[in-house]
Amino acid sequence: MAVLNDRTQGGSSLTDGALELMLHRRLLYKGHGGNLIINEPGVDGKGLVVRGKHYVFFGPISQSAQLYRNQSESVFMSPIVSFEPYITRQEYASKRVTSYSSLSDSMPESVHLLTLENWRPNQVLVRLEHMYESSDNNSLSKGVDINLGNIFKGFKVLDSQEMNLAANELLSKTQRLKWSSHYMSENAIKRDKRASNLTVHLSPQQIRTFILTVEDNIHKEGMN
Repeated sequence: MAVLNDRTQGGSSLTDGALELMLHRRLLYKGHGGNLIINEPGVDGKGLVVRGKHYVFFGPISQSAQLYRNQSESVFMSPIVSFEPYITRQEYASKRVTSYSSLSDSMPESVHLLTLENWRPNQVLVRLEHMYESSDNNSLSKGVDINLGNIFKGFKVLDSQEMNLAANELLSKTQRLKWSSHYMSENAIKRDKRASNLTVHLSPQQIRTFILTVEDNIHKEGMN
């Protein structure tokens, strides 16, 4: 059994076959000097109330990651519902862009297009995320290659530069701290400094950031 929640909550499994989630935190006990510790009564004094959702999955352990990781992205990226007065659907569609995708085809199931936005003239910021861990032990928990030159439509990718996660420094100029640990070697933190052939490799749980140089036809396709 796996439980996916839609907000931060404490959880534990203190006994085999049992799962505990802490929905509310209002602990009333006296510390030094008789002061109450962690008391969150809320505005009305009746205690804070949080209304959320829990998604419960049952199945083999080897399949659980594929269920809850995909569902978590759907929950986090769910559409924002808004309303506007129109008489017919056709009237609305004639005045609004109701569907747009910059992808030429579906991404690999293990890869999430985390960021796609205009950066500077003729430049696009792209972040790719591998959603699975190697310990998930399924076909989606392996590394995958992505060709940045053919996954997008509406603009042609000419070149790419890999940046740090914040996209404010070239990865080739980023100086990382060196830790004395046998879990991480210097080779383990190296990344491709430049994707000259536009083909990049994503390892499990890895996020890579790129600034793509593209032909100046983005706005013609509607990406803002």
